[in-house]
Amino acid sequence: MNKIIIFLVSTLLLGCSHGQQEPVKTHTPATLDISKDLSGALISPPLGQRAILHKAKNEDSIAELYDNFVHRYGSRDSFCSLLGCGETVNYTPKLFKEEYSEFESVFFRYNEFKKKDIPFIISSKYLKKGDKILKLAIQKSEPNSYPNLSIFLLSLKNGVQVDSRRIYYNRSGEMGFTDGKIFYIDENLIISTRDYSFTEDGITQTPFYQYQLNDDGKFIRYYPKNGNYKDNHEQGLVKNHTREGLWIEKKVNYFIGPSYFEAEYKNGLIQGEGKFYKLEYKLKDGYVPYSSAKKGKLLYTETYKDGELIERKFVDKEIDELN
Repeated sequence: MNKIIIFLVSTLLLGCSHGQQEPVKTHTPATLDISKDLSGALISPPLGQRAILHKAKNEDSIAELYDNFVHRYGSRDSFCSLLGCGETVNYTPKLFKEEYSEFESVFFRYNEFKKKDIPFIISSKYLKKGDKILKLAIQKSEPNSYPNLSIFLLSLKNGVQVDSRRIYYNRSGEMGFTDGKIFYIDENLIISTRDYSFTEDGITQTPFYQYQLNDDGKFIRYYPKNGNYKDNHEQGLVKNHTREGLWIEKKVNYFIGPSYFEAEYKNGLIQGEGKFYKLEYKLKDGYVPYSSAKKGKLLYTETYKDGELIERKFVDKEIDELN
């Protein structure tokens, strides 16, 4: 049976200095060594913070939950203490994928780091169920900068990278304002994430989203119940616990702000053309009322094949000039 390996890649985009540098061994995404005997390094799931599966009742609860998570996972030392530190590799994350709904500042900072060869420390411990393995790698930090940490899941099959997904980040600004995403991975390797924002206007939290791996090693959405699904941000048909047919999403978009997105899915993967429209709304108490917001004019399209983005076209001239 082909093995599917997933790497938890913890990317210290901007962090603290850690003293003496270890020697760097260079690998490419397609030749990462997975042939070593993994016996003796197995740890048992779950991993992360189960409490994100339930919406926190108040701001104090959110702050405590978030602080506890960052304390446990928010540095190289804490990661190494939890999962162990193995060899250092120089890894260019060519297949790291941004999500259109991520915070603008997080996306642009991450996009800058994609252009560089950056060293990672690979963990010596891992999570495993069947032919699936979760492993961790930490990007080395930069001195004299604000701590900004990201974690990616990289899916590999037969030693070749198949897919990736960001499951954690902590972006701290100079004024103490913070945007973040934290995660929980359960015994069945179902991955849950929830986003939080800490600003002068208060603390907000998004719904939590869940992901699973398909047989090819690609990340697809996971829903506990089959049938028609609808909340304030997304709606469509759930079949075999993932998306099928037409789905609509109303979310923040790093290109255009709040947007209306629609696309066809097959077995959890986008097929053909996805369309991004302007989201038409009137602010309510300073927030976007996503549940009542409507589809506006078409701004740009994305073409997919087997869930992979192959082309992006801007229809609106103003949006095209900005990008």
